[in-house]
Amino acid sequence: MAEQPADTEVTKLRIELSEARTDKKFADMLGEMRAGFAELGGRIEGLGIRLNGRIDHLGTRIDGLERSSSSIKQTVIGTGLAVVALIAAMVIGMLAFGQAGFGLGLSARDTAKAAATEALQQERQVGAGTATPKP
Repeated sequence: MAEQPADTEVTKLRIELSEARTDKKFADMLGEMRAGFAELGGRIEGLGIRLNGRIDHLGTRIDGLERSSSSIKQTVIGTGLAVVALIAAMVIGMLAFGQAGFGLGLSARDTAKAAATEALQQERQVGAGTATPKP
């Protein structure tokens, strides 16, 4: 039985050694995790800074587009107003000169009718032999 206490102490020493190894591995793992988290945090912060820079750049570009599109808006509005004014002028012109044009149309119709009637009469006279055709 004298050997039993020595075996018990060896077993205790082995357990303590195993616990010490486990504690060291656990401490190493915690250190690696802390270092990894710190590196990850740095990368995330760098990405955030880059993202903020890009957002600022995008805002600047949008401001430039708004400034350049304001002149286009003015051009479109001015062109629309010019078209409306042109259409109004055409309507006023048609109302003012429409009757004169209608009268010219009637005169042209009367002239054409008179010429056709005269040609028909000459044709009848030539057919009857009473007149000579005009050149």
